[in-house]
Amino acid sequence: NTTAKAAIDMALHDLQGQLLGRPVVDLLGGPVRDRVAVANVIGIEPVPAAVARAAAIVARGHRTIKLKIGRDPA
Repeated sequence: NTTAKAAIDMALHDLQGQLLGRPVVDLLGGPVRDRVAVANVIGIEPVPAAVARAAAIVARGHRTIKLKIGRDPA
């Protein structure tokens, strides 16, 4: 189970950081960026509403949208 392995890996890194009194990011070589882009999600809804929501998201400066379309793409 990759999810369980990842959870154990993160917990061990966290424990090591706590024991050394250092943030895990430092143990991994330091930060490589000062922010992370995230996607906005638009759920399944009528097309006009989804288009309006997408336009509002883009107007706020976001660049990535995850659009859920359901089983029937039409």
